[in-house]
Parts: sequence; C-alpha cells; structure tokens
Amino acid sequence: MARRYPLFVMLASIAAFSSMDCCRDQPRTPSAASFVPRSYPVITRLVSRSQTITISAGPDCPLYSATLANGTRVVANLTLEELHDQQPALYRQVQPGIAVDSSER
Repeated sequence: MARRYPLFVMLASIAAFSSMDCCRDQPRTPSAASFVPRSYPVITRLVSRSQTITISAGPDCPLYSATLANGTRVVANLTLEELHDQQPALYRQVQPGIAVDSSER
C-alpha cells in the first residue's frame, strides 16, 4: 500500500497539470465587446434601457461613445460631427441636451 500512494500522487499531479496546459494553448482573440479604447475623463452618461451613451472630455472637444445593454460597443470616442455622420439615431438622442455658448448674447 505504501508503494501505491506515491504513484497515485504522481499520476494525479500529471493529470492536473496536463489539463491546465490544454486550456492555455487556446488562442485568445479580443472581441469587439472587450475592446477598450483610450479612456478620457467621463463628463456624463446617458443611460436608457437599450444603450448607454458616454460623453467624455477629449483633448480638444467632447467625445461620444455608445454601448448596447448587452455590452456590445457601438461607437467609441467620436466627435459630435462624426457621431452625426456615423450614427444619426444616437446623435438625435444627444443633440437636444447639448448646451450652446451663452457668451454670444
């Protein structure tokens, strides 16, 4: 019995390490949902049932990003003009809440 115990431990260890090795060999490709663009300070988030629009303070102007409720990224770090051209429906949701310059009175 004493001789079988070390053999059992050795076989169990080999089985455990070989099962961990097969998981590591699988290629890891980033999905669109896991892509994380360069982040800027968040100004605000507009959250609805179907999507979240994030407005961030970009280097020159506000940047707009949108994700669906399931986490899929629709757009990332677009200017207002780019949002208007690429995603008109999202632009129509954001546009009424945009403040205008009050110094032009």
